[in-house]
Amino acid sequence: MTFSMIAAFIFSTIFLVLYIDNYKHYFHFRKNAWISITIFVLISFIPLFNFPWLNDYIHIRSSITLVGYFVALYFMFKTSILNAAFLSLNFILKTYASYLIVSSVIAMIINEKVSIELISPDQYYYITYVFSFSIAIIFMFILYKIVLKQKMLRFFENKTFIFYSIGIQVILLINLVIITSATSSDVSKVWYNITILIFSISILVIYFFTRIFITNVNYLAAFKYHSDYLKKQLDFQIIHYKTQERQINDYLKFKHDYNKTIDSINILLNNGQYDAISNILNTSRTNLKNLHINYREYSNNVIIDALLNDYASRFKSIQCSFSSMSYIPLNVSLNELDLIRLFYNVMDNIYTAVSKIEDPNDRSVKITTKNRNGFQAIIFINSAIKVPGQTIKNNKLQTTKADKAVHGFGLNIINDIVEGINGFVNYELISTDPKINYFKLTIMIPDYTKEDKN
Repeated sequence: MTFSMIAAFIFSTIFLVLYIDNYKHYFHFRKNAWISITIFVLISFIPLFNFPWLNDYIHIRSSITLVGYFVALYFMFKTSILNAAFLSLNFILKTYASYLIVSSVIAMIINEKVSIELISPDQYYYITYVFSFSIAIIFMFILYKIVLKQKMLRFFENKTFIFYSIGIQVILLINLVIITSATSSDVSKVWYNITILIFSISILVIYFFTRIFITNVNYLAAFKYHSDYLKKQLDFQIIHYKTQERQINDYLKFKHDYNKTIDSINILLNNGQYDAISNILNTSRTNLKNLHINYREYSNNVIIDALLNDYASRFKSIQCSFSSMSYIPLNVSLNELDLIRLFYNVMDNIYTAVSKIEDPNDRSVKITTKNRNGFQAIIFINSAIKVPGQTIKNNKLQTTKADKAVHGFGLNIINDIVEGINGFVNYELISTDPKINYFKLTIMIPDYTKEDKN
């Protein structure tokens, strides 16, 4: 075993470890993921043994490698088929383009035309892999650690951009295969090597900037959604404060009049004018009923009660029926901000859905709570218009809406908050009415109250 062969295995291992480590930040490992990791590593190591007979079956080997990477990555990470396809094509494209760059440089140095036969001897073969994996490592480090950084967090949740990225990967790989297959004796080896070098570098550069562009577009779409979300939240808070201000002013006026009323009743009582006292009490009762203090108890949490009371007023303004009795576990590990974000996102999505229903008689929202196996299940059921193609798949809402770039971020916020406290979310689409659907959202929050008592 030569030094260059050992170096090739070392650099290959480094790249594989960094590749898996990079994407484990975006996906969870499946159970027994070590089996898939082993297969992934073995598929990558097989070419390094440089078996001469493999060159006779290069197309078969390439196909098996592509399928093998896809299967290994799919069963390694808890992710979708699209994401697994993206990861496998991403791995192959970077390593293949890097391999062609190094191969063409070596061919120019020794003044030969680049080919599989030229690189096959051990003296060039392992050096080619060492520098190929070095380029791939640098590419990955610059792209993920310097340029994109945290922008990739939401990238894999947007199927549209993943699909576009896979399309670009396929096109670039096809171009690489075509340019390397188009050999001609009429072309000088110098120009052929230069063409392969420039073309491979161009492919890698195009892929680099395409990844940056697509990821940034996705990031800006998410940023726009969050900006709109914060604006809505600010508007909601302003409405809430104005409502509170009006109610406090009405209460202060009543309190001021109440003090005068008590003084008047004392005077009339001393004078024995009981009919006048009765008239004053009736008037006070009427004034009390006319106060704009319409607070109702919709939950066991004061903050959520304030939010639900405001939404109750908004639902009333669009003639939507609303009822609620939600119980928040007293020892839930949610701070006030996350609790408000959770309920605000849910109620904002519900309000948007019911407001689109034309017939006010079909608008309804109901919130209930049930205890299920150590969890408090907060159940939201609301009516919504029928949308063609709208289904629930893999516990996620699927839709044909044109704004797929921003759709689903509200649900992602809900999922992130609930999963952060070891809870989970379940979505159901109930379609029993020919005119409308009923959307059921169940938030399962761990309830440790009974355990604490025990």
